Amino acid sequence: LIGFNDKVNYRDWSEEVSLLQTAADLISAFLERQKAQEVLHEAKEEAEKVSELKSQFLANVSHEIRTPMNGIIGFSEIIMQTDSIELAHKKAESIIIESEELLILINEILDHTKIEVGKTELETRPTNLMRLLENISESTRVQVESKNISFQLNIGQNVPHFISCDSLRVRQIIMNLLTNAIKFTSEGHIHLN
Repeated sequence: LIGFNDKVNYRDWSEEVSLLQTAADLISAFLERQKAQEVLHEAKEEAEKVSELKSQFLANVSHEIRTPMNGIIGFSEIIMQTDSIELAHKKAESIIIESEELLILINEILDHTKIEVGKTELETRPTNLMRLLENISESTRVQVESKNISFQLNIGQNVPHFISCDSLRVRQIIMNLLTNAIKFTSEGHIHLN
């Protein structure tokens, strides 16, 4: 503490005030720099997260596009090798279904604003679950046959024929699981229950 008395030298006070003001300015500048570095660090982390999300998205998209493309190619090869008009028509229907799924995926890729804001909307509508599972099975059979493993679809009696869902998302989830099962199965069989 500094006491006041008649012998105080006011010139010394002004120097101390000046030093205190300089110190306060330096502390303020330091704090502003610290805050700016924190903001910059947060922005860098956010940019890294966005970059990682984009990389994941591209990996998922390439995986999602390959699945129907493999089905389209496989069914086309079967049609080219068959003399049966009935089998050719059945496989052509599968090609149309796979092409429609591929078109939906491409449309979603083009709508990149959903990714930028981190939101994907679900389109819930009545879906024939049996047809969806059979189409997935047809797509899967082409892939498993090329690896000489068997595939079987088992649908329980209590499973409803129609459900309300986003059929594209349900298809993507099941196809991802099956594609991974095919990828990591070198012999034996795969069952979708």
